[in-house]
Amino acid sequence: MTKFKMYIDQLIGKGDTKQMYELTEILDDHFEELEAVNPSMYWDVIHELHMIVYGPHFDEECAKYAVSVMQNEDGTMGQHWTIEETTSVGQQNGISFDRFNVWDWYYTLNMIYSDYVAVIGNTPSTYISLAKAWINDKDAEEGKAYRYYMAIPKKGKIKP
Repeated sequence: MTKFKMYIDQLIGKGDTKQMYELTEILDDHFEELEAVNPSMYWDVIHELHMIVYGPHFDEECAKYAVSVMQNEDGTMGQHWTIEETTSVGQQNGISFDRFNVWDWYYTLNMIYSDYVAVIGNTPSTYISLAKAWINDKDAEEGKAYRYYMAIPKKGKIKP
C-alpha cells in the first residue's frame, strides 16, 4: 500500500470531513502544477476522476466546454441550443433521461447540429429525431455521448 493510500484510508476511517478538505486543497495546488508541467497527464487523471464521480457521462462543466469548442458547419462556433432549450425539447419529445443525463443530451443535440447543419439546414425536428436515435443506440454501451467525445481527437484541445 502506498503512503498516499494509507493516508486516505486513515482519513476515511476517521470520517473527518475537515481533514479531507485540507487534503483536497493540498492536492489541488499540486494538480495546478501538474497541469502547467504536463497537461496531458493532468487531463488523463482528471478524466479518471470524472469517471469515478460521474461514470461515462457529461457533467455541466465538461459538456459546456465540449460544446463551446465545436466548429459548426455553418461557420459559427459553440452551442446552438442552451441547456434549458435542449432539456425542454427533450422532455417534449419523450426523451427519457435514464440511460443518459441532460448534459449528455445537450452535447448530443448540439453535436448533431454542429456536424450536420450544412446537410439538414434549419429543421429542428430533424435534429431532435437524429439526436434521439443516435443517443438511444441499442448497440452502444452506456455513456455513448461522453465516450464519443473522449474518442475524438481534440486538435490541440486536451480538456475533457
